[in-house]
Amino acid sequence: MFGDREKQLGVWSPKTIKIHDGLHGTGPVVLFDKNDNAILIAPFTNPLTMSTNYNKTDHSLSWGIMGGVDEVPPGYTISTIIVYSENGGINDVFDKYGKLVQYYFDKQIDYQPADITLSHLGYWTDNGGYYYYHTEPKKNYEDTILDIKKDIDRTKIPYRYMQLDSWWYYKDKNQAVTRWEPRPDIFPDGLQKLQEKLNLPLSLHNRYWSKDTPYAAKYLFLKGVGLSVPLTTKFWDFLFTRGKTWGMKMYEQFMFLEKMKSNLTLATTWLDSMATSAENNGMSIQYCMTQSRMAFQSLQYSPVTQARVSDDYHLLDDQWKIGISSLFAHAMGVRPSKDTFWTTTKQPGNPFNTTEPYPALQTLLAVLSTGPVGPSDGINYTNTDLLMKCCNADGLILKPSKPATAIDDDIIEKAIRDGSGAKGEVYSTYSDFGEYIKQRYGIIVVANLSQAYNITPSKASFTVNINNFPESVIYDSANISNTVPFTEDKPYTLPVCLLTATNYCLYYTSPVLYIGNNSKIVIYGETNKFVPMSQQRVFKFWIDANSLAVTIRGFPNENVTFVYSVDDMIKTTYNIIDQKTQCATVTLFGKPNIPSGIDCTYTQPTPKSRPKHKPFEKQDYAFRIRDSRRQLRAVPNLFLETGSARQ
Repeated sequence: MFGDREKQLGVWSPKTIKIHDGLHGTGPVVLFDKNDNAILIAPFTNPLTMSTNYNKTDHSLSWGIMGGVDEVPPGYTISTIIVYSENGGINDVFDKYGKLVQYYFDKQIDYQPADITLSHLGYWTDNGGYYYYHTEPKKNYEDTILDIKKDIDRTKIPYRYMQLDSWWYYKDKNQAVTRWEPRPDIFPDGLQKLQEKLNLPLSLHNRYWSKDTPYAAKYLFLKGVGLSVPLTTKFWDFLFTRGKTWGMKMYEQFMFLEKMKSNLTLATTWLDSMATSAENNGMSIQYCMTQSRMAFQSLQYSPVTQARVSDDYHLLDDQWKIGISSLFAHAMGVRPSKDTFWTTTKQPGNPFNTTEPYPALQTLLAVLSTGPVGPSDGINYTNTDLLMKCCNADGLILKPSKPATAIDDDIIEKAIRDGSGAKGEVYSTYSDFGEYIKQRYGIIVVANLSQAYNITPSKASFTVNINNFPESVIYDSANISNTVPFTEDKPYTLPVCLLTATNYCLYYTSPVLYIGNNSKIVIYGETNKFVPMSQQRVFKFWIDANSLAVTIRGFPNENVTFVYSVDDMIKTTYNIIDQKTQCATVTLFGKPNIPSGIDCTYTQPTPKSRPKHKPFEKQDYAFRIRDSRRQLRAVPNLFLETGSARQ
């Protein structure tokens, strides 16, 4: 899960240090102190073949080729990367690291908005879902899925795709895939006919391949003990071409590297061919249950748009705690997936005989992850009012500009446990706007905070990747009328916030704008959504010295509530999205000059083709990477290790 299950935090001391190494534990290592200095060390080139080794005798950490490799050819190279943040901290060093490696490996993140499973609301049947290996009484899966669609139509919830998990295809006794095609007892009319009835795109799950797969008779597979690995793009072209006839838009690959640890090139060939075919066939990929070495490798594959950063839903009570692993995923240029969730607590008849204690928090964190928002409630059990806080009337997710991540003091407190940091889960994210002046709208989520904590813009990581955090106010989402200044000199005290079925704490920050004769304007936005100011809703600011307006976009005839204040007087507007232009403009102050003919219609983007780096550009950038190592200071005495999932 992108290192989530194997992450370790603590003080670097022979008596306390514990580092996961080897095949499963080779993730980024972050050394940090309490003075906002941080060093990140990670595999760089050929990461699939690299392992970390922790020497328990001299307490040293080293990197090299994984020990199970049979043969290393002459000239084969590996490298690590070191990134340093002085006075920036953990979030800042991950941000710098992510920008650097995404640039170097040409990771094109414009594939993400083109992925409908990231941009829109979907219904999931994943592990933890009501219909995971479970149907309606006395019905097969085909009838059950069609009943779900009837419930969707009845409730008018704007699901824009459906995810089908591992229950629909052929597997051997070890649960490895033999034939990736629908079983007739599952879908008697076939998957193509079902998709036509659903009239929804599909996201389709797949596992690891059986050694007995009949596809190996036609395509090149390397067979091992119990499992096999496809090695050609032709096979993936066959698989994805077939998937397209079923309406597949996203391919979810359950990862398994255990049998590839003796060969330097096998895993790379497998992932290369999969990604190449996905790009050729217009398919996006989610990496599921991914080891950290595959996370590093995903930098080279733009169609890999997302990755699971949590364990399976319902397997752990705290499965929602994704603030640290989301840092890693964001740096790798993929959207973190929290996995599915329920929107109501009690759902009788579910196969797990369990309940969901925190449906609101689960829904909120799925939205703030910027990954898929895919509930899996049983028929008649969806809390529509809660779920629709995620998106517009057409299912377009209203999301922040980056994933919510744990603030530095959350991580530091988990490492040293001296009570000086945030004793609980404190995550932050923001939405950025800045055509004329920089505006950053912050979001802070708090859960299980056992003692009050003073937070500032820098402690909330709102100063990362910005020259100057704008003058802002902060307020509790439950009381927007009580705004207070939010600056480095005026911290905000987050009160104790113990997690219960109905309680978590959510705070927003908004920049203060001065228009006209120094009139003070604060925009709160769409206060009945989890992300009140999102780039998916706010189309354009119209701002000059004496006027301010905001054009918002939405689904035709959608009602959008938009809130702001002028000189501390709160004003609420109710706007109907125009049927033709799909716009509505809110005038906040003065008489702005707004041109006619604005068209806010949302169309699903397509990935933009851009040339790869020229060789000299990469060499020059690599030189700057090497040169930056000379600036390293003394190694701090705290560490955070992100490992990987055990299969």
